[in-house]
Amino acid sequence: MHAETRNAEVLIVGAGLSGIYQLCSLVGQGYNAILIEMGTDIGGTWYWNRYPGAMSDSGAPFYRFSQDDLQEFPAKNRFVNRDDIMSYLRYVVDKHKVQDRINLNTELRRAVFDEDSATWRVETSQGHIEARYLVSAMGLLNKTNYPDIKGLDDFGGELFHSARFPTDFEFSDKKVGIIGNGSTGVQIITELGKAGACNSLTSFQRHPQYTVPNGDGPIPPEDLRELVQDWPGTWKRIFGSRMGFGFEEATTLTGSVDEATRQKVFQDAWDKGGGLRFMFGTFADIVADPAANEAAADFIRGKIKEIVKDPAKAEALTPHDLFARRPLSDAGYYETFNNPWVDIVDLRKSPIDQMTAEGVLTSDGKLHQLDVLILATGFDAMDGSYRRVSIEGRGGETLNESWSDGTRSYLGCSVAGFPNFFMILGPYGAFGNNIPIAETVVDFVTAMVRDAMPQPGGPGKTIEAAKEAEDQWMAMCHSIADATLFTKLDAPTWVNGSNIAGKKQELQFFVGGIGAYRSILDDCRSSEPRWKGFSVS
Repeated sequence: MHAETRNAEVLIVGAGLSGIYQLCSLVGQGYNAILIEMGTDIGGTWYWNRYPGAMSDSGAPFYRFSQDDLQEFPAKNRFVNRDDIMSYLRYVVDKHKVQDRINLNTELRRAVFDEDSATWRVETSQGHIEARYLVSAMGLLNKTNYPDIKGLDDFGGELFHSARFPTDFEFSDKKVGIIGNGSTGVQIITELGKAGACNSLTSFQRHPQYTVPNGDGPIPPEDLRELVQDWPGTWKRIFGSRMGFGFEEATTLTGSVDEATRQKVFQDAWDKGGGLRFMFGTFADIVADPAANEAAADFIRGKIKEIVKDPAKAEALTPHDLFARRPLSDAGYYETFNNPWVDIVDLRKSPIDQMTAEGVLTSDGKLHQLDVLILATGFDAMDGSYRRVSIEGRGGETLNESWSDGTRSYLGCSVAGFPNFFMILGPYGAFGNNIPIAETVVDFVTAMVRDAMPQPGGPGKTIEAAKEAEDQWMAMCHSIADATLFTKLDAPTWVNGSNIAGKKQELQFFVGGIGAYRSILDDCRSSEPRWKGFSVS
């Protein structure tokens, strides 16, 4: 560890999209901001998740910041894959000339707020840093979740988590197993299930998911022209929308149309592609009304039965719970199971008993022999990134201690008792397209820093969320969430933390929409006195 302590006005943690944008925003305003990243390259979630088929389900034209139009950085296909995203991030870093502000291979170990100097004293794997303001951009999906399976360490083959995928691994002659079938699992199964990709592929599933074709392909030239010509107007609509994904969001209720019309709407959405479009672009009440939700779910169940030829496989792939997890998109997932070298084990009928040196032993006594086992078992999402490090606020209280009765925040970007500490895409922030949400929060945080430290290099005030404001925000978030089916789902999902054993189940989002969220932040910023709910001293 280096003995010398570095100084900065703002320290940012995490070199994903939100951290990079926060760095560019502050450096552009003249502040001495630096960024630390535990990985050996930028990318955040997309640095770690390098598995085959890794792709975003957000539309390519809108998986970028609003200032970077399609003439500056073109988009070819409807959706962006991992390589596209990494290329875009490098473009942003080069454009804003912030390479020398990024410190890679530098892990946050401890951050302590010093009340006497009103600064953060930060310990990293590469030394110490002192900063007036600390901004976390550690991401929603950062802390990996490993399953509790007896004998996992006894497996004699290759075993790795999907977020720690080896580069240039040769699967072609391997018997591959995969546990988990969320977004990552669906993408890996679809890719490794192709002819010649591996010797055989076995998917171990306990909770089958609803997924919709992504409809990926080149963006029609006329659509690109329209976007280029009305780029400011497009982003105005995105910022004012509920979800921010660029498609027209539904206003019609499911029960207001007849069955034939309803089926046509679902079929059109299926043909256009995209799980998010299917959930939020068909009918307005799918995540609020059980009957509407069942209509959407039943349509997808019918598609599974229609696509998957083997009745046993189709049954194992058919979910019967609510269509209320984050919706998935795929590039031929259900069709993949028609390949004879792709199999599925229904863990609802035959749970995993234990791992052996040879493979997976299920409760029916069958040993599934494997050369490779992939754990697509997701993440301890939202607050998991924060709970794995020691962040200490007033009186030495850690975030873990502050959150002992449940995770809390004010506006998803600040925590009472932790002055000068901000989170981008933190717990109880907005739910939707993370890029416009991150841009919204970064602009908000930068404005707060500018008010607290009007002159870069000059003195800076202390900014802290009030406990009462935090209480009111939490009550609002919970009230809105309780009106949705996201809180009624009886199946594990990272969205409410139910995928982690022993974790308190809570929907850690403001699900009132991006437009409403931006209005709340604007009201906070423009109130008299400014920054309603914060103390600035």
